[in-house]
Amino acid sequence: MHQRITQHTNSNIAFSLGIISIILLIFLIWAVLGLHIPSMFTGIIGLTIGLVSIIGMTYSFKSLHEPTGIRSVFGFIMNGGMTILFFITLIGFLLSSN
Repeated sequence: MHQRITQHTNSNIAFSLGIISIILLIFLIWAVLGLHIPSMFTGIIGLTIGLVSIIGMTYSFKSLHEPTGIRSVFGFIMNGGMTILFFITLIGFLLSSN
């Protein structure tokens, strides 16, 4: 059975949050390299990416009980990758602030 994008299933929400976090990451890279935006603003964007990806990862785990589709797989991969990048960045920041 095929699901519509407008249905609010856990896999659709996880997929949407994964897309949002990737768009925010692209904006963050563009802002740092091209626009030279102050570090406080880039920090807020970075924390937003982390929060969105962690929430998306939660929905990805909830979607394991649903029928597996392409959105659930891509949502899990996107949110998992973004969550790992967020925690690596956070650990690197905490270790370098000594």
